[in-house]
Amino acid sequence: MSTTPSADVIIEHGTPGRLLADYVENEHADLTVIGSHGRGVLFDALIGSTAQSLIESLEGDLLVVHYRPGKGQ
Repeated sequence: MSTTPSADVIIEHGTPGRLLADYVENEHADLTVIGSHGRGVLFDALIGSTAQSLIESLEGDLLVVHYRPGKGQ
């Protein structure tokens, strides 16, 4: 008998870096997958990059999937 994987939806208030770091630690995640739209170097320097801060702060393996409009359609 096979089972279909499921996903849980969790909605919490706080900064993405802290919330995700806590979740990864509490759930003992082996791999964390995040998406990034990559607006550019100047935008990241002025505003900051959530993906970059997650790369620097998360424990374990991290896969960053970069969104590119018009690719793969």
